[in-house]
Amino acid sequence: MRHIQSQATPVSSLSEADALLSQFEPDPAIRLFLLTNLTRKSGKDHLHFRVPLDILSSSLDALGDFPYTDPRKNRFEKPALIVRATRSHYLPDHSKELMQKFFPNLKMVDFDCGHWVITEKPHEFRQSRFLIFSMVPPRA
Repeated sequence: MRHIQSQATPVSSLSEADALLSQFEPDPAIRLFLLTNLTRKSGKDHLHFRVPLDILSSSLDALGDFPYTDPRKNRFEKPALIVRATRSHYLPDHSKELMQKFFPNLKMVDFDCGHWVITEKPHEFRQSRFLIFSMVPPRA
């Protein structure tokens, strides 16, 4: 994505951006997901990143900040919904039991797809997000 941003002439089409990105990422589904961050402002002839790359880059480390060390000490007791892509290596079957220890009120929804659930199964993903509401008890 930085390669797209660093072009001397700004990128003007998604196909042009995809061609640049394909030099680094062979999977078209992953490229399609990454390219969803590109947009065109009204009246402009070039694309720009909706979420600036420096913000994305500085936020990546925070995604893994949960202290996965000891589930007896570090637990998230509130309802948690994990959307899992069964053809992705990030949450393999053998991790389910351990995840349940860190997140005792966990609901895991499996999707038969690769890592990018939102692009491969958009309708199903949108439907699954409502499950979290059924997990939260109503206020008194």
